[in-house]
Amino acid sequence: MKRSDRISDYILAALSAGGGIAEMQRGAMAREFGCVPSQITYVLETRFTPENGYQIETRRGGGGYIRIIRVRDDPEQQLAEFIASLPGALSEPDVLHLLERLETFSLITEREARLLSACCSDALLEPIPQPHRDRHRARTFANALHRLTV
Repeated sequence: MKRSDRISDYILAALSAGGGIAEMQRGAMAREFGCVPSQITYVLETRFTPENGYQIETRRGGGGYIRIIRVRDDPEQQLAEFIASLPGALSEPDVLHLLERLETFSLITEREARLLSACCSDALLEPIPQPHRDRHRARTFANALHRLTV
C-alpha cells in the first residue's frame, strides 16, 4: 500500500473515531509516516476536498493543527461519487483495497464486500485475457456498486 493510502486511511480512522471530526498536527503525522509535511498536505488537498464532503481548517506554526470535518454524511451520495471516481481498469488488489475503504466509510457491509470481492476475483475472471481483465473488473465493480444505490 502506498504511503498516501496509509495516510488517508489513518485520517479516515481518526474521522470515524471522532464522529466525523479529526484534529491532528501535520508535523507529528509526518514523523509518524516518515515523510515531509507537504505529503500530508498533498493527501489533504487531493482526497479530503469539499467535493468529497470534507472541510479542512488549519493553523500553522508550532502549536498549529489540522482539523478535518466530514460535512456530508449521505451514504448514497458518497457511494455515487465514489463510483464516478473509479478508474477504467482495476487489479484484484485495487478492488480489495477499495472494498476495505468502502467498509471503513460504512458505505457497504462486510457481506457486500465479500460478494464484490468474489465477483471481481482473478479466479473468476481468468478466462478473460489479461489486457481486458482489469477493464472488465472495473466495469463489473462499478456496476455492482451502482446496483447497491438503487
